[in-house]
Amino acid sequence: MNAGVLLAPEDVNRSTWQGSTTLRWFAEYEGWSDDGERAATESLPLGVHGQPILDIGVGAGRTTPLLRALSTDYRAIDFAPAMVDLCHRKYPDVDVRHGDARDLSQFSNNSMGLVAFSWNGIDAVGDTDRAAIFGEVFRVLRPGGVFFFSTHNKLGPGHRETPWHFGLRDLKHPKSTARRLASLPLDVRNRRRLRPLNHDAGEWSMMNAGAHHFGIVIHYTTLLHAVAEVETAGFQPEPEVYASSNGRRLAVDDETSDVWWFHLLAVKAALRCDP
Repeated sequence: MNAGVLLAPEDVNRSTWQGSTTLRWFAEYEGWSDDGERAATESLPLGVHGQPILDIGVGAGRTTPLLRALSTDYRAIDFAPAMVDLCHRKYPDVDVRHGDARDLSQFSNNSMGLVAFSWNGIDAVGDTDRAAIFGEVFRVLRPGGVFFFSTHNKLGPGHRETPWHFGLRDLKHPKSTARRLASLPLDVRNRRRLRPLNHDAGEWSMMNAGAHHFGIVIHYTTLLHAVAEVETAGFQPEPEVYASSNGRRLAVDDETSDVWWFHLLAVKAALRCDP
């Protein structure tokens, strides 16, 4: 990044996710991200099993075996070319392409039974662009299809993270504490560099997050706002929501201060067959 030139959040995020350290971390991570992701996957309606799946933000392919267990009709995209290359090498038989969730024009209307966007990938862009993503996903889903995505909780423990805040888990493990201390100068530099991109709009915000040495700027939302986004996009009211922290199902008025992010199952209404 040139001095004095501040990129948009999605460009900052794409650059960070294509760094060698980040790519190596993604390549090694396997399995469920958390209990909420597992609970939400197990709650998917049986009707989506065997249907075409689009995996947005596939990264290095962590979700590929998890979703291919539901259907062999599977394809994936990612907006970071280095991630696409990494996924290709790991799963050479998978149809994985470079693509942006804000423009799914390479996929036709009503063509997917399930669209997944895991690990809070939708949070890489701002609030207006999120609306474009919801619209595109709605378009490519078949009636009765499901949008399965996760998004950071504005009222949770991750919002307004600081480099000098050490969690109880860090303090219990000397090696973790040592790593945190060693990375502190980089964390502080990144936080200061990206601070001008922070913006709090009340029900949602764009904030510098602690992941990848405070090298990303992501969208946070209240649960009420996330549900409203889904319903505004045309999905059925009252999507199923699961907490990342323990996999419990949430209602919109539940206490969520312990929840880092939400997993949502939003359903596109099936076509009515009136007599």
